[in-house]
Order: sequence, then C-alpha cells, then structure tokens
Amino acid sequence: MTLQPFLPDDPQPLTDAMPSSDAQLSELRSLYERVRGLERMKSTLLDIAAHDLRNPIGAIRNLAEMMLKTDALTPERYTAMMQDILSAANDAARIIDDLLILQRIDRGERDATFRSVELGALLRGAVQKQLARVEQRHQALRTQYAGEPAVVLGEPALLREAFVNVLDNAVKYTPDGGEIGVKLVITVDNAFIDVTDSGVGFAPDEAALIFEPFYRGRIGIAKGIPGTGLGLHIVKQVVEQHGGGVSAVSQPGGGSTFSIVLPLLSSLIRA
Repeated sequence: MTLQPFLPDDPQPLTDAMPSSDAQLSELRSLYERVRGLERMKSTLLDIAAHDLRNPIGAIRNLAEMMLKTDALTPERYTAMMQDILSAANDAARIIDDLLILQRIDRGERDATFRSVELGALLRGAVQKQLARVEQRHQALRTQYAGEPAVVLGEPALLREAFVNVLDNAVKYTPDGGEIGVKLVITVDNAFIDVTDSGVGFAPDEAALIFEPFYRGRIGIAKGIPGTGLGLHIVKQVVEQHGGGVSAVSQPGGGSTFSIVLPLLSSLIRA
C-alpha cells in the first residue's frame, strides 16, 4: 500500500503567502530595521545607564565606608563628606529620572494628563531648582518673565523636566563665574523661552546633532564635562510632544542659546 501525501483540495503555492511586490518587501525590511533600531537604542540606553550609575553609586559607597572606618571626623570634614554623598545621590537620581521620562515618552503617555499649564510658574520652579548649583559656581543668573500668564495645554511634569534639563545643560557647560539668562515672552499665538549661557559652546555643524540621543558635543568631551547625552534629547521629545519646537545656536567658546516655542492654549482654542 502506497501512502499519498495529504494535499488540500485547492493547494496554493508557498510563494503566495509571501509579499508579492517589491513595495511589500521594502516595507517589511523597513519595519525590521526600525525594530532593530529600537532594540539597539534600548540596549545602548541600558549600557549607558549602567555605566553612568556606577560612578555616583561607587562614590556613595566609598564615602560611606570611609566614614565608618574613621574614628574621628572634624565637623568640617563630616559636612564635606556628607555633601559629596548628597551630590552623588542627586547625580544617580538624575540619571534614573531621565530614563523614566524617556520611557514615558516612548509609551506615548499624554492626553489623559494634559491640562491647562502656566509656563511662568513651571519655569520659575525649574530655575529655583538650579539656584544652589548656580551659587556654588558663582554664576550670574538673570531672568525675564512675561508680564501676563503664558498658558499652554500640556503635562506639567514633562514640561518641568524639559525646562530643568535645558537649564542644567546651561549650568553644566558654563564655567565658574559665567552668565546664564532665562527669558519668557509671549505673542498672540506662542510662548517663547530662551536660555542663553556664556559656556564652552559647540560647532555650528552640531546644532542638530546635540538633540540626538546619547550625542555629546566635541568641546564638552574634550574638556571632560560629564553627561549622558540624554538631557537635550528629552527636551526635544517633550517639546515636540506638546506641538512645539526647539533649536540651538552657538559658536565654540562663544556660549549658546537654546530656544523653545510652544503654542498657547488660546491659539489652540481659536484653531
């Protein structure tokens, strides 16, 4: 008895299950590359987070061990070591905050938490958060706020994080004794925020690159200024999620200006 292979009544060639045109193949390849790109980005993100968290966590551990092994510490030495521990803890918390913000943006969390937000109050809060570092580095900070409320539709926590990051960038790249300026103005339709500094600057060809994830300016790297390359990327993602835009202009050694524009709530209502 000879066994016959089972075949359906109307067999279809295997090739019919595959994309039948170059356009479909191209779309599949494009999708595959996007997925691979996301996986590479997540892998890089984890690598950078692990690497950058080692430094502050290691500093906290070493300082704590020194304090435990030392029988007597002068009040001044004790205070200095505790300040170093607090600074390292803040650095670690900052990296974690950046990762969580990126995760929220990647999930597209919005709309449900969007509400009427006054930018002046958020910006003042972000400035207040940087005052201790500004004073520690003897930097001059000048602010100019709009004379009337700048109300937008947005998520307060994300907008606050964007402002903190752009200000953090200005403080970090401005040398001791330098100057930082923060200005908020409004027009009929938009709110404009400019953050200027007298820092190390960057080359004109890096103006777009500095908003890419993990990119570090060449001058900052050469001067040994620490960073993950995530802060400005977060600024761009948050601002664009709110229907706005961000740009930067600079010259090496000539400081930088970061400009954010966001649509006012009144303009969205009129539209």
